[in-house]
Amino acid sequence: MGTTFGVMVYEILPDGCLNGVGSDTHDRTNDKIFNEVARKENGLTEKTIEGDYTCSYMNLDGKFIVANLKITKPEKSEGRFEFNWIEAGKQTYKGIGWKTKENQVIVYYEYLNPN
Repeated sequence: MGTTFGVMVYEILPDGCLNGVGSDTHDRTNDKIFNEVARKENGLTEKTIEGDYTCSYMNLDGKFIVANLKITKPEKSEGRFEFNWIEAGKQTYKGIGWKTKENQVIVYYEYLNPN
């Protein structure tokens, strides 16, 4: 199997949390749509999506996963954000995203083999 890539579309909720749906190229995905919820840890009322989040989702084996998500905006990024998911102290996914509407972010991500 090659590298796994995916796309996640997040709705930015009024409290600053993110509600995402997406899918990826993993051979076991079988065209499934996945849901991820990311709760912003600080500054829930800030207008920016930058910050630290606790996110949760269910993996392909039905196991409930809790991870940290860090969203940053590099200098001179022209609206681009960087996404980094960390599980059990290891970075597992990285991605880039763009706000497409006031309350929506689209993210392209890649699985990193943390082993």
